[in-house]
Amino acid sequence: MYDYFQMYTILMKGTNNNSLFAITVMHVQFGEFFLWSSESERLLLMILKCYINPVISIVGLAANSLGMIILWRSGLDKASNILLFGLTIADSCCMFFTINIAEMLLFFDPSKKFRNVAGWQYDRSTAFALYLLRSTFYFIGNWGAYVNTTIPAIITFERLAAIFLPLTFKKYITAKFAGVSVVASFLFWLPISLVYEDLTPFNYVPISNGSQIGIWTVSEYYSQRLDIIILMFNYIFDFMSSWIPVGFIGVGCLAIWVKVKITIKRRRRLQASFQGLKTSTRTTRTLLATCLVFATTHALYSVLIYIFDIDFFLYQQNFLVYELMHLIYVINNSSNFFVYVAMDNKLWIICKHIIFKETY
Repeated sequence: MYDYFQMYTILMKGTNNNSLFAITVMHVQFGEFFLWSSESERLLLMILKCYINPVISIVGLAANSLGMIILWRSGLDKASNILLFGLTIADSCCMFFTINIAEMLLFFDPSKKFRNVAGWQYDRSTAFALYLLRSTFYFIGNWGAYVNTTIPAIITFERLAAIFLPLTFKKYITAKFAGVSVVASFLFWLPISLVYEDLTPFNYVPISNGSQIGIWTVSEYYSQRLDIIILMFNYIFDFMSSWIPVGFIGVGCLAIWVKVKITIKRRRRLQASFQGLKTSTRTTRTLLATCLVFATTHALYSVLIYIFDIDFFLYQQNFLVYELMHLIYVINNSSNFFVYVAMDNKLWIICKHIIFKETY
């Protein structure tokens, strides 16, 4: 296994001639230099990174924008709508991971002199500007990814309270509670996302015959506290944003489903009571579907993380897995709009009104 913080001297063929040049790499993080890949592997990575994931993300951003308009028109005076609105914002932030044009240029800039070397092969100012753009997009995506796992857990809690404590639910689970919960979720994960960006500063690295490239590297703070940072980011924060919410949502959804089935069966004979239950059932169905899509995709994402070693990003084959994991993420982030309009007839009517200018 390669050491992140060891100095490498790697011999590679240049693209403009057959000569070999030496590349000295210090403090490389997550394989900025993907020198060991085949052409077919690099082509597949390019298709995923530059075409499939960005296209799905752009479609998802458009769908999420429409979803936020629908929820706004439906009314943000309901706790459920506020929570779905906050989740849609977090989903949209996540997709900045996969529309990160600066990172695409890092790997697949067609104007690169050394095509087999990942890095911004421009002058220092341009490379630094691309680094700032890449860091901004990555920060937004990382922040959204953390919040994206917290809000579905809050939605599950809200539905558990609605189903199991109906008499006290409206007193405590209000629109204000939902708004504070969404804001608190964003604020809680903000410093963690900022710290992560501080661990990867810009560097301008010499590679051959006076040529230099811009990359992001690991900081001295990172290299001196590697064990602590891996413990925090790869275990504690990862469990807080993956297995803990997925487990809570899975158990909560099962409990809600059983309770709703029992309640509906008991009240089916009483027409008035059953009619009064329709709105609650519709809301529960929408929120549960949203949480189940989240739990399924994030469980798969988390399993893939633990199949591979912590420093798997140094290997090109697993770089492909990383992009496939992003594909799973963007499918989840893009799906909630379709869940909303499929499960909630009121939201579907509002959607038709917006798209087809119908009255309702």
